[in-house]
Amino acid sequence: MSIKDFYAAVGGSYDEIMRRLLSEERVVKYLGKFCNDKSYELMTKDIAEEKWEDAFRDAHNLKGISVNLGLQNLFESSTELCESMRNGKPAVDIQPMFDRVKQDYETVVAAIAQL
Repeated sequence: MSIKDFYAAVGGSYDEIMRRLLSEERVVKYLGKFCNDKSYELMTKDIAEEKWEDAFRDAHNLKGISVNLGLQNLFESSTELCESMRNGKPAVDIQPMFDRVKQDYETVVAAIAQL
């Protein structure tokens, strides 16, 4: 899979990430680091344990990583989930938001494996 195809698959902008990181080699380097980040795993665990402050922080980290790497779909879904936990325990059912983050995250990881 090419970098252009990767960004089409994950809902990002190839042109935007190339303006930011300047080379495909650098993009691949940082996408590789994405796979080693534990924010998603920690967020999943913290949500299950209802540790809302920690889950918020984890979702916020995932949101930041996603925006920096131009992973637009994951950025949008993690932003929504993050904001639902900003003030502690969410007032709404977060399962649909979490499911969307999970789907977007898995799409990114699967696409990275194809690079």
